[in-house]
Amino acid sequence: MWTFSKNGIHAQDTHAEHQIEWELATKALITKRYVMLQLGGQLYHTFAASMFDDPTLWHNFRAAIIRNFIGCQGCKYDLHGTTSDTCPECGKPIDNVA
Repeated sequence: MWTFSKNGIHAQDTHAEHQIEWELATKALITKRYVMLQLGGQLYHTFAASMFDDPTLWHNFRAAIIRNFIGCQGCKYDLHGTTSDTCPECGKPIDNVA
């Protein structure tokens, strides 16, 4: 199960529990099927769509990463703190990354 908060990402399954804090992540690379987060100078942590049981969870995960690292792909508006699925500045869908 994946949960998101203003502090970061929390993942828990039957084998392990992980906490990734937004402040530790320095860079994000996003495609339709993968998200890679770099924590400090460490290697990237890769998340794949196939890791999520529900496509809605994957969509929400990608949107959270976009809001925290990428910003709007249309107008470059800073999306921190937004909860809408569209940019409040230009109206472009937030999950619209190649």
